[in-house]
Amino acid sequence: MSLSKMLAAMLFIAGSAMAVSATAQCAGQKVPAAGDHLWVDMQGEGPVTVVFEAGNGSDSTVWSAIAATVRAGGVRTLVYDRAGLGRSDLPSGRYSIDQASRAFRGVLDACHVAGPVVLVTHSYGGFISLLTASQDRRISGLVMVDANVPAFFDKAQL
Repeated sequence: MSLSKMLAAMLFIAGSAMAVSATAQCAGQKVPAAGDHLWVDMQGEGPVTVVFEAGNGSDSTVWSAIAATVRAGGVRTLVYDRAGLGRSDLPSGRYSIDQASRAFRGVLDACHVAGPVVLVTHSYGGFISLLTASQDRRISGLVMVDANVPAFFDKAQL
């Protein structure tokens, strides 16, 4: 199944909510999020927000083409750069996956994203996405593209 078809299926499952226009503060701007200032770009309108989480060392630009394609399907999209990547500031403190998840939830808060959210994640972003989805009810679906999961570090898997 293609990524586009998977996303369409997730959007159908996610259900609908009132469409909310992208706020000016989240259209190509830095926003405060859990002590950091992260660059975000939220565009489009629709009942669902599709958020893209990049893999390790990559910034939001890796999602540019697919975000535009997904947005054309009638949803809002949000891409962002984690602390220290792309156009975001360096992390304010010590890095941890927990801190990255708090910052991600801070981005959703700063951009007034109420949900439902379909989270599209790649590689290292899988760790952050799974943790965030387990703690945030706004996340109603995950699309994991060659994403790492906690079992990646399990000795039984080696």
